Parts: sequence; structure tokens; C-alpha cells
Amino acid sequence: MNETRQTVTVSAGGQDWQVAAHLDDDYEVLTYLGDMQEGSIAAMQKLLRTVVGDQYDRLIDAGREPDGHVSVAKLGALITDIIKGSAPNS
Repeated sequence: MNETRQTVTVSAGGQDWQVAAHLDDDYEVLTYLGDMQEGSIAAMQKLLRTVVGDQYDRLIDAGREPDGHVSVAKLGALITDIIKGSAPNS
């Protein structure tokens, strides 16, 4: 079974993101979320890359504050909105 995964456009943080549909039902996404809850900061980078793929740098820039630092809280809110938006009919 080698089907192409359906993608959707999700609006979050004032930008549109092309992501896989139904990220809320993706084993890797849920594993990284669980790892983050257990304190693994490395899991956040893996989660972000898994969710947005080649849009990663743009996501990091979207989480950047005016003083230059990248806000973990802002990234967390963005990624949550993107994951929820990937399954609008669920």
C-alpha cells in the first residue's frame, strides 16, 4: 500500500500551512507529543518537522518574537492549531 497522503491547507498564526490530513490520528505525531509530555525537548523539533516538513524554517520564523528569540509557547500554540486544523471534520 503506497498511496499518496492527502494534504490540507490549515490557517494558523495568520499564515496558511500545507500539511497532511488528520495529523490528530498520526502515530508519529502522537508519539512525539507523548515524548514532549515526558520532558523531551528534542521531541519538539521532531514534531515540528513531521507536521510542517519543508515549511519548518517558516514555522520557526512565525514563532520568533520581535527581540529575536523563538518562543516555545508561540510554537506550541501554532502547532496545536495546525494539528487541530488538519482534521476539520473530526
